[in-house]
Amino acid sequence: MIDQPLNSSWQIGSPDKVIFDTSFSQPNVIVTDTISPYPISDTSSFSFGLDKNGFPFVGVYAVNWVQKLDLETNADLGLLEFSIDSGNTWANAFTSNLVYNFFGFQIQNVDTLPGNVVGFSGTDSSWASIWLCFDAFFLSQQDSVRFRFKLLSDSNQTSQEGWMIDDITVRPSIVHTINEIERSEYVLLNPNPADQYVSIDLKKSPDIHYIKEVRLYDLNGREIGSWTQVPNRFKVPVGNLKNGQYLMFIETNTKSEMHQLIIAH
Repeated sequence: MIDQPLNSSWQIGSPDKVIFDTSFSQPNVIVTDTISPYPISDTSSFSFGLDKNGFPFVGVYAVNWVQKLDLETNADLGLLEFSIDSGNTWANAFTSNLVYNFFGFQIQNVDTLPGNVVGFSGTDSSWASIWLCFDAFFLSQQDSVRFRFKLLSDSNQTSQEGWMIDDITVRPSIVHTINEIERSEYVLLNPNPADQYVSIDLKKSPDIHYIKEVRLYDLNGREIGSWTQVPNRFKVPVGNLKNGQYLMFIETNTKSEMHQLIIAH
């Protein structure tokens, strides 16, 4: 699966440490050094890519893996990034509004460093099953998608064990998306009133439907912003807008709706 060679601290092998004492699936794991602490001042990574031929048209497409962590809190991070333009630009999975869902980790194992760089940190000695999910139809419109696991460490040596990853899989999931509490609204804005972001969420359906365009207006009819080719769960940034009422127009391939949005910081 990995099509970019492991470099620097990343190794494939049998771990022999205190916390990282065995693989999840024998015999090997991907780990920031199988024996020694992870290095200081490191930015090493590994990545893999998928092309559009394998993407379904409905549901979600999920990347799943298991991991253990032992990183210096408030200093070192394990970044999870993805690219939909062949690696020219990379988005942080924790902060990108293109991510459908990202879960399986403990909130105490997420840190934010200066520059709003968000990633895994701290210690979790138990195997955690992590899920990074994307709207399947949105991915099917891309030529490919790449995923990158990257270590960021500072110059302070704490002799900790690093980041250990096993059993990376990618899979479509229909049930994951359509098993939800029944609701009447086709488009749901949440939260509303909103502060920094408002999430647009289409009602789940086994049929293909997708957002064609989102437009945001003030009450004078002035367009504030527009977005096209976005997933069916999409976060619109509104933190720079003044308090008040706005109108959000959402057009899908099956219908169009106008919703009132309230901004309250």
